[in-house]
Amino acid sequence: MISASSSFFFTSDASEAAAAALGIAPAQAEEILFPEGPGAVGDGWEVVGKGKGSGGGSGSGSGGGKSALSGPYVASKHGDRAMPTEREKAKLDAAARAAAAAKAAAKAAAAASGEDGGASSSGCGTLSAEKIDAMIDSMIDEYTNVGDVKEAVLCVKEIQKEAKDSAAAITSCASKLVSHVVDLSQEKARDLVIALLAAMVHDCDVPDVVISTALGEPVMALDDIAIDVPMAPKLLGVMTARLVSANALDAAFIKTSAQEIEDVLYRREFAAAAFKELNAEGAKGAKATVDAAGIDVAKLLGGDPEFDSPIGEFLEKQGLKELC
Repeated sequence: MISASSSFFFTSDASEAAAAALGIAPAQAEEILFPEGPGAVGDGWEVVGKGKGSGGGSGSGSGGGKSALSGPYVASKHGDRAMPTEREKAKLDAAARAAAAAKAAAKAAAAASGEDGGASSSGCGTLSAEKIDAMIDSMIDEYTNVGDVKEAVLCVKEIQKEAKDSAAAITSCASKLVSHVVDLSQEKARDLVIALLAAMVHDCDVPDVVISTALGEPVMALDDIAIDVPMAPKLLGVMTARLVSANALDAAFIKTSAQEIEDVLYRREFAAAAFKELNAEGAKGAKATVDAAGIDVAKLLGGDPEFDSPIGEFLEKQGLKELC
């Protein structure tokens, strides 16, 4: 016989443990674990097959509620929704970090303009964040299909004008553009987004801190992202180099972002892609850029001697021997 009090502690402990593991509310975890709900328990759980009435016997009895183990199934309010996977949890975490980064970038943009934080972040428009997000999504969809940078720039300027919070809107736009590249994992999308991000800095007066924030989020999360998107380190490395060459991003970003990547393999892959692209496309080249930014390549890309190849050997294989 399981009493009502013992069943309460059982469900409570299980719900709290599941909630902590999944990062959701205990009540939500309880609905997933015990979809039949508290109504099926009544005033105490019974052994299956035992009656609760005075007549005893093997029937369910006439008194009180039915057993949680033998009562009728009650569908969960969550429908067909399953427990979140590790990948889904990572995406939720990334979304939360992106929201925090967007807020920080908005404050940084306000500080860079030399105006009061509240005044500088407020636009003269009337559109809410939800409507602005819809405009951004539509713009990205059209731009990546048509590829007209000038038209996209006009859309960005309209977003700046119509948004209640212009700084937050532009930060969201930049973040969505970078996320689009990672999600599609295509060089065509990468090249289009690079062109538009550079145009946003030069033609829309978007502070480069907005670009570094938008790009920094996925770069610093490569330990997780690269597992599902193997091309991400190279895509983001090339984006970084071209934006540096276009004077839309400070070269120091290579160091500040790469040093946050824990896995040496991904860190080296990202940095090497950036350095090789600087040699291929940049006016200065990787060596001059690294020296000007004060980047210690050996320290940045050094690994564990027991597991990782020597930095000189790695750079030579990548055609970057001059950086040793």
